[in-house]
Amino acid sequence: MPAGPSLAAARGFQHRARFYGALDSRLRSKTRFFGAACVTNRVLGHLASIGSGVPHGATCAAWLAELGASLERVNRSIAEAVHQGRLTGPALDERIVAIEQSAVEQSLERSKTSGTCAYFAVLPALDGLLNHQSWISTLHFSPAVRWYRRVLTGVRNELRSPIEFARQRHREQIGMALISALRREEG
Repeated sequence: MPAGPSLAAARGFQHRARFYGALDSRLRSKTRFFGAACVTNRVLGHLASIGSGVPHGATCAAWLAELGASLERVNRSIAEAVHQGRLTGPALDERIVAIEQSAVEQSLERSKTSGTCAYFAVLPALDGLLNHQSWISTLHFSPAVRWYRRVLTGVRNELRSPIEFARQRHREQIGMALISALRREEG
């Protein structure tokens, strides 16, 4: 697949990173979910911009970009509910992460049942990136990617196993670890 789709995906991730950054600024006293979404999209933007170095990189970037656009709609609704006080509570971050990752789970199920290459080609590529089995994940010079890698290392240590993108519990653990790291940094 040509580099064009990866660059378009990178721009989409960069747009969503700015969008989630604005939501994080507005809602950070209630939740850091949107800060985690911001850094995730920033990292995906970096990786999509050099996606040709990842097996199935362009396919992976395109699939994640489509998923990201779908999640943006879900997360807009979540942000509005938080802002209006309809979604609150002591475990707010956990609830939001679970809502979002349930939407990811539905997308994965649709991909699996339709037999698209996304499920069978993208998941191994994502698992490789999440577990530093790709040269890009180990040699990238972006501070955001390096920070993300440290968080993922902590998640793998907690799981005592490699991260599997297809497992909702693993994705939720990544989300909560990102939120915890952001909270520690704001101290």
